[in-house]
Amino acid sequence: MFKSKRTFLIFSLVFCLFGCNTTHKMTYFQGQNETSPLQTDYQNKLQLDDKIIINIGGSDMESLLPFQFNSTTSQTQSQPQGNSNNAYIIDIHGNIQMPIIGEVHMAGLTRIEAESLIQEKLRDFVKDVVVKIQCINSKYTVLGHVNSPGLYHFESDRITIIEGIAQAGDLHLSAKRNNIMLLREEKGQLKKYVVDLSDASVFNSPAYYLKQNDVIYVEHGVGAKIQGSNAMTLTQIIGSSLSLFISVFTLISVTK
Repeated sequence: MFKSKRTFLIFSLVFCLFGCNTTHKMTYFQGQNETSPLQTDYQNKLQLDDKIIINIGGSDMESLLPFQFNSTTSQTQSQPQGNSNNAYIIDIHGNIQMPIIGEVHMAGLTRIEAESLIQEKLRDFVKDVVVKIQCINSKYTVLGHVNSPGLYHFESDRITIIEGIAQAGDLHLSAKRNNIMLLREEKGQLKKYVVDLSDASVFNSPAYYLKQNDVIYVEHGVGAKIQGSNAMTLTQIIGSSLSLFISVFTLISVTK
């Protein structure tokens, strides 16, 4: 196949350079030093159609009764006394309607800000009032060239795009790591962010922390998978073939 060892060495060098370049493209967080700037704005803000549970506690059971309009017999006896477990959906105007205090504007507030607002409004009605809010329909979507695309829910207030992709089973080997798209609704407009997971700059990207209803799309790379029961990427097949060829060539050279 090769007329000289020199030709073989050149071919091997070219393939190694190709292989090294492919590996380089698949490596995450290149350029990462001991410390890197980190995006700090991770608090999700409440949005229209968010479904929230407002738990209200206090030292006086009687004062809590008006705020337990959504209590049902299905609540378990293990629920702490003095708490209501009421679900509200933020309406098209960004408001919820609560007993006695009436309309409360929630859209655009963080969970902590919303807790403080309602707690302040309840001070005149509930003794030693404590308010805790949980958003129960916070979700994000992962589509494209990942192992398990689908709809996922927030487990906490703080989740990164890296954790979001990990929940979806990580990227396929042939996925584009340097051109991941994140779509986000901001102030009534759809905004697009492009994230490069192969660069450490991702840690300071506005898309690093996921927000409610974010959509992550992972694009197919050039080396798409070859279909079959034992599917391998094109790079893997070429690599395996070259390894076999080198072994045979070395064996022939030694026996001569």
